[in-house]
Amino acid sequence: MKKALEGLTDVAKVEVDYRRDLFRVTVKKGARLSFERIRREIEKLGYKVKKVEKEAFEKQETRKKKKKATPLWLKERLRLAKQKKKLLLLVFSAKWCFSCQELHKRLE
Repeated sequence: MKKALEGLTDVAKVEVDYRRDLFRVTVKKGARLSFERIRREIEKLGYKVKKVEKEAFEKQETRKKKKKATPLWLKERLRLAKQKKKLLLLVFSAKWCFSCQELHKRLE
């Protein structure tokens, strides 16, 4: 969607907050690009549009991200890998994911 918005005439910049699924579109000064035109272009891509005031977008940007604690089992394995000078391979998979199951078979 970012590329589609950047392709619109008179769009100066598109910023994305993927965590909250927000896009900020900055229009060039003196441009005649309306919110409704931007809305139509986004809806053509299959997305729903909700207008958010500038302050709401900026307020979220200034909040500090909470650092998530690393699980103890992972800390221990990282420590061992570093000690033995080996790489640690983490594999994430799901039973419904065909590619994941194929990778799991190859790693066994």
